[in-house]
Amino acid sequence: MVGTGPYRGLVQRMIAKAKLNGIFTLHEPNADILHLMREADILLAPSSNEGLALVCYEAIESGAIPISTNVGGQQELVPAELLTSNSPYRCIEDSVAIVKRLMTDEEFLNTCKEACLANYFELRRDPTAEQVLGKIYSEIVEGSPPK
Repeated sequence: MVGTGPYRGLVQRMIAKAKLNGIFTLHEPNADILHLMREADILLAPSSNEGLALVCYEAIESGAIPISTNVGGQQELVPAELLTSNSPYRCIEDSVAIVKRLMTDEEFLNTCKEACLANYFELRRDPTAEQVLGKIYSEIVEGSPPK
């Protein structure tokens, strides 16, 4: 797990209570995320409020499959089969079911990988904010009206 936040202490206590200290590693927010992603097969990205999580892009770029709550813009990148409820307990149930299916159903695994890559490359075709706004700002600086 990576990050800090108001629930880190609670997470640490839950891990200790479940006697899972040797299973979980809590990394600081400045951890080498791309290295962790390259070592991972799956990214779990539960959230109650998210735009389009850049960490899901990083997961796909690194070969990991993102499983995310269906909030914000996540459905633009994460295939429907890999989206979970944003209800905390249902999110856990959904995530466990998805991971089990990824581990046991090779066709599902391959379909999810292909869908992640297709969504990723589709979104990458869109111009970046820098490309769009850079042109507008340059025109304003040069004194010509934006087109």
